[in-house]
Amino acid sequence: MRDLVDILKKRAKGGYNFEKDLNRRDFIKLQRVKSGFLYLALANPLTNPILSTLRNSFPSLFPDSLLTPQLLETRRTQLASVRKEKVEAVKEYIKKGLEEKNKSDLFQFIVPAKNGQASFLDNVPKEKVQHVENLFVNDINGMDEEALSLLGEGLGIRMSNRIPLFYLRHRLGEKLESLDMDDRRIKIDGLSSFTEEELKEALLDRGYLSTEGMTREQCEEALRKWSGFADKRLPDALILYSMLFRTS
Repeated sequence: MRDLVDILKKRAKGGYNFEKDLNRRDFIKLQRVKSGFLYLALANPLTNPILSTLRNSFPSLFPDSLLTPQLLETRRTQLASVRKEKVEAVKEYIKKGLEEKNKSDLFQFIVPAKNGQASFLDNVPKEKVQHVENLFVNDINGMDEEALSLLGEGLGIRMSNRIPLFYLRHRLGEKLESLDMDDRRIKIDGLSSFTEEELKEALLDRGYLSTEGMTREQCEEALRKWSGFADKRLPDALILYSMLFRTS
């Protein structure tokens, strides 16, 4: 409630576009305030037992802001346990496609990035980067069911086959849009305005499974590298695979 009061005070000063002109921290607060009202209904089994049961049974159906810290930690633990398996499955899917295109020699460069790298493309020799980028030319609507399912499961967006494909496609697109908007707000606000916790949360949003042991300087550098990578306006598929192909 205090967050809402702070934002409304800024709104009362005039000349303020309620969402567009918010800095990143206030924008996140606003999203949490919006979700908070729905959360009250979801968290109270007396007011909405069905939604409450769904939230606790299938946390992947709901955004992070609607999850309790325990459910959020459960989601990340589950994701860490399946990430390695899904990465291997995605690599097999890519390898099959490369063989069909007689480009199997490029498969050796599909190596997960380390935390200090912007993406797996950092492992690709400069003369081969363009060739590898050209492998991932699809937008969300051009990706087939197998690719969408593997990415959704690997990124923790589809933890259950009960989530229909059209909704998975929507969630992946929504994820890309929110990251694009967040990258712009980060540039405007500057990394120096972040707390260390906010830096680590931003990295988790971009595919980092763990930021344990990373210093503030390392977190800032990692976000700068991601921003430089995302600035290239790359295909949807390449950004999603870059989030997936990262070591924990």
